[in-house]
Amino acid sequence: MNATLLLLLLGAQAPEPTDVCGAERAEIARLTAENERLKAEASTDTPSTSEAESAGAANVDGFGKVKWGQGLAAVRRAYPALTETGNFWSMATDLAGRPVVAAFFFDSKDRLALAMVMTRTRHGAATKYLDEHDELAKLLAIKYGAPSAPPRDVWTSTHDSDDDRGLALIMGRMARHTVWRTPSTDINLMTTGEKLNAKTAIRYASRVYGAAVVAEIERKQASDL
Repeated sequence: MNATLLLLLLGAQAPEPTDVCGAERAEIARLTAENERLKAEASTDTPSTSEAESAGAANVDGFGKVKWGQGLAAVRRAYPALTETGNFWSMATDLAGRPVVAAFFFDSKDRLALAMVMTRTRHGAATKYLDEHDELAKLLAIKYGAPSAPPRDVWTSTHDSDDDRGLALIMGRMARHTVWRTPSTDINLMTTGEKLNAKTAIRYASRVYGAAVVAEIERKQASDL
């Protein structure tokens, strides 16, 4: 039996990795582009709300210790543990008491444009990933104000109201998405799944430099098809 499925059935929590692995790096790149699709689908019902800036949100002009537009050298001084991973730099760290992978993306002119934080905890019960999303949404709301729109479940197939959302999540049929919009930064919290696993990630994107970086990631992914 698949080890991940066995853990899910038993309700156990898998051990967390200590180093950033290749699979996690690939997942970060995928989630960075996937976020655009989720954001677009989540905004189809209420486009005016999704475009509005978050109520009471202070301006966010970067992520953590660094600001949008800073060069790689300055970011590495702030985060010496960063290592190069293809088209971004990443490191293992903690955020809000959770083990995470943090990744930093730069545009073609060496300007910091986007940051991604992906949780590493492997939950035994599939619904725990959705609980984690809601817990992080509350923490983000404390810091950045109310989201531009409430958390939204985006389905990739038809569903009934009594469908098991946890199972749908790890099978890739559903994702949860919450967005904050500030004058300088879009903050997107998402929980997605596939192959009986799920991940929660927060993407911080510069509203000046971020779009070009996301477009380049999508172009590289498309070239692999």
